Amino acid sequence: IIMKRKSVKRYQRYFFDICVSLIILLLFADLRDDKATNKQIIRERFHIHIDFKVFINGQEMDFSLPQYNEKDRRIHLHTENDFGGNVVHIEDERVGLREFFSSLGMAITDECFSTTNETFCNNQNKRLKFYVNGKRTSVADYRISDSDRILISYGNETEEMIEKQLGSVTNLACVFSSKCEIPEELNIVTL
Repeated sequence: IIMKRKSVKRYQRYFFDICVSLIILLLFADLRDDKATNKQIIRERFHIHIDFKVFINGQEMDFSLPQYNEKDRRIHLHTENDFGGNVVHIEDERVGLREFFSSLGMAITDECFSTTNETFCNNQNKRLKFYVNGKRTSVADYRISDSDRILISYGNETEEMIEKQLGSVTNLACVFSSKCEIPEELNIVTL
């Protein structure tokens, strides 16, 4: 009988230890879920999108390459879909286009646009032009707004060529911001 009591106590102790361990694991898992939920709430507080294109001497830059994918969590591209190189995702209201291009190793001012290996500045023959929703403006004055359509063009384009470039800027930011329907023919992953 004494042997059985010790054995029972030992099993009770194991049972108690297992129960405490399970409770701790459940609490930890619950806390991790709360943290994930809080991160999701924080992330959803500010999440907007803009469409953009950059042309240098009439040639469109290709931002759909994997090297441009999610370089800065605050302002970035998702290049894993057909139009990922055309839509900038902004998740911090304190960032702008300068931070976006900086994250890609590039830079922009009202006078110059720098890629990772070359700089294009205003000169006698060529100009850097910046358009928001079809209207020419200044990079310095621009504040990102949801579903804006941005064109950055450097060169000596005619008005006809600029109109064609403006027309090529996608209008998909509204899809990513859930403000319009996804056209059936498009392969888009929204995030």
